[in-house]
Amino acid sequence: MRRKPATIFAGLTLGVLALAGCTSTAASTASGETAVTADAASDATSGYSVLNYDDLGLEAVADVDESAAVDMELTESVTISKAGTYRLSGAIAAGSVTVDVAEGQVNLILDGVSITSDETAAINIVSADAVVISLADGSTNTLSDAATASASTDEDAPSAVLFSRADLYIEGSGSLRVSASVNDGITSKDSLIIEGGSISVDAADDGVNGKDHIAVLDGVLTINAGGDGIKSDNDEVLTDSTSTKGVAWFSGGTVAITAGDDGVQAERQLTVDGAAVTVAAEDHGLDSEGALSVASGSVDVTESYEALQGAVVVLSGGTGSLVSSDDGVNVAGGYLDEATTTTTTTTISDGGGGQAPGGDMGGGQPPSDRQGGQMPGDGEGGMGGGMGGDTSVTDPSEIMVAPASGGGMGAMPDESNDGSGRYLSITGGTWTVDAQGDGLDANGTIAMSGGTVTVYGPSSNGNAPVDADSYSVTGGTLTALGSSGMLVTPGEGSQGSVVAVFSGGVAAGSVVKLTDAAGGVVASVTTERVTQALIFSSAEIESGATYTVTVAGVEVGTVAAS
Repeated sequence: MRRKPATIFAGLTLGVLALAGCTSTAASTASGETAVTADAASDATSGYSVLNYDDLGLEAVADVDESAAVDMELTESVTISKAGTYRLSGAIAAGSVTVDVAEGQVNLILDGVSITSDETAAINIVSADAVVISLADGSTNTLSDAATASASTDEDAPSAVLFSRADLYIEGSGSLRVSASVNDGITSKDSLIIEGGSISVDAADDGVNGKDHIAVLDGVLTINAGGDGIKSDNDEVLTDSTSTKGVAWFSGGTVAITAGDDGVQAERQLTVDGAAVTVAAEDHGLDSEGALSVASGSVDVTESYEALQGAVVVLSGGTGSLVSSDDGVNVAGGYLDEATTTTTTTTISDGGGGQAPGGDMGGGQPPSDRQGGQMPGDGEGGMGGGMGGDTSVTDPSEIMVAPASGGGMGAMPDESNDGSGRYLSITGGTWTVDAQGDGLDANGTIAMSGGTVTVYGPSSNGNAPVDADSYSVTGGTLTALGSSGMLVTPGEGSQGSVVAVFSGGVAAGSVVKLTDAAGGVVASVTTERVTQALIFSSAEIESGATYTVTVAGVEVGTVAAS
């Protein structure tokens, strides 16, 4: 019944070994994870790692024998003080069910339960080895706090309507509705594993919290929260680098979140490997202080400040649609920044330089003020330079196109490139990014070796379709549209790419095409907003070959591929 997902992340971090502009080493550990240490020039020797599910140490618990259940019709508060199986039905208008056993497993079968607590917790699990809540087939169950309840300032007091100090499992095929008018919906101070059921949570603060771990393996989970939708906030990793706590894991089922803060927040790692996750959040869609990984399933962030954020972001499969008012994918911060402070100076490698003819910085932020600060100069990568930085729409017949010239946007000495091992790795999956800020932003490195990524980036020249200390595209297909003032292009060692910089703004809804010398269309994309530049990289692009660019059916120029 309580099973572990078959898909694990063996070899998931191998793609980082080929990061451009940085030396990386990988070391296998006893737990099966792959530790990554980046930037050999730095004194920092620790990095972030991507955990497998088995590394979490989540234990299976004994199956629920429903034939041995003790039937309990609820009318008033009840305390369960003996391990065993209990079938609960009935209603409590102003009270709770308390579980307090010295040892053993307690199984609660909810079969038509309605409990309104006179304070915070409708079900309060004080002590047990583990508790399993089974939602009986066809049953509807509701848990809520009183409208007059107030949030306790005592950290030892229950902080959620369904509250547990033991490992908590939720399974079954029935439904559970949790309403929290003053605090959290469901909280386990240990681990919380959801294996089934149709669960809806409305919470004034956080929706669902598994302090050590939150794992969704199956079922339907719908959350409307004033704070974080789902979180795992054990920050033990700050003092113990081997800790596997503070992890949110989604390997099955359907999760839909509306949140006033982050959709999902995890201290150590956040993984989607088979679930369908949809998020509308006022802050980050998915946020990890360590690794954020997507291997399979789907991630749809329909509203966010930044859609995906992590110190390490690994996209190896699945599908995703990311909408953000700032960065679509942001690689920044991390628990190592809190645990230790390191400084380093990054050596600028020799390379080309310069902006496209007629270019300026487009009225954007000074590069020194920008995250991942970069300046025109020698180094890997490339800056296309704006052709006037015009964000107004220009008639296609008046647009001219030029390539990004020089390829010289190199990493400058900056605290964001501090050797802490931050990176974005894309090895698979299909991803669409609609960002008002940077489409892909890494205060570190980006390495793409597979998958399909389409970026509808910013019109503002203070941001860029792709922004990184360095990045390479050695496989897959990257299509990135956006502003030209801070344009950064694929660096040394990348596959063929075409970078076209437009002299004026291409209107939203315009079809931009690249055709080869034989007239074959190698790329076609429709702009989502005013666009000044296009980056296209794929195995079909031949370095040195010339490609014709058309906008809304009008030929605007030719560009030689790099």
